[in-house]
Amino acid sequence: ILTPFFIQGAVELCEKSPSIFRSRLSPSLTNITCQWVIYREDGTVLWVSPGASNNFSFPTTAAPGKYRIVGTPQPLNQTCSSSAELTVTVIARPPKPAAIAGQTVICSNTPLPYTVLGNEPYSVLWSVFGGSPVSQTGSPVNVTWNGNGAHWLTATYVSNDGLGCKSDTAKLNVTNIPGLSISGAPSACEGAVRFYSADFYENF
Repeated sequence: ILTPFFIQGAVELCEKSPSIFRSRLSPSLTNITCQWVIYREDGTVLWVSPGASNNFSFPTTAAPGKYRIVGTPQPLNQTCSSSAELTVTVIARPPKPAAIAGQTVICSNTPLPYTVLGNEPYSVLWSVFGGSPVSQTGSPVNVTWNGNGAHWLTATYVSNDGLGCKSDTAKLNVTNIPGLSISGAPSACEGAVRFYSADFYENF
């Protein structure tokens, strides 16, 4: 006895994020092979599978909008259905954060705050290389940098709609303060006034 089949997969996708769709018999969930076609909302073809398969990855090049997936069994005798359809919506990603504000010349083991410029309605996901915390959600983030070596942090916007779509990342490179150079007379008489100078670093 042949049974119908359906297309299994998410009905909402993040732009530029991979998502797998499968063709399965109901109710056994057995995979069947199909020829796949994806149509744009205006009816034009976005993508055609090169051959029959039981799954495919939705093209990450698809622009935000609605799409119709049509699966046709190959061969036809796997199911009583001649085809199955699923409508999906590709959701636009958040924009890339404009910039990260914070100290770029740093002292190790000293907590320093960093924030994303702007007031976008998204969560901020931080990643830190060469310091802690390694990862944090929420802005601002207080970073304690390690000693010598490469240091940077990135900020990514994450949508708050439940899908968690991620933007491209903004990056900020930071460097350690080198050894301070102090110049001036190496000795002085008691009561004498001497002038000394040292390297200047803003906000320190």
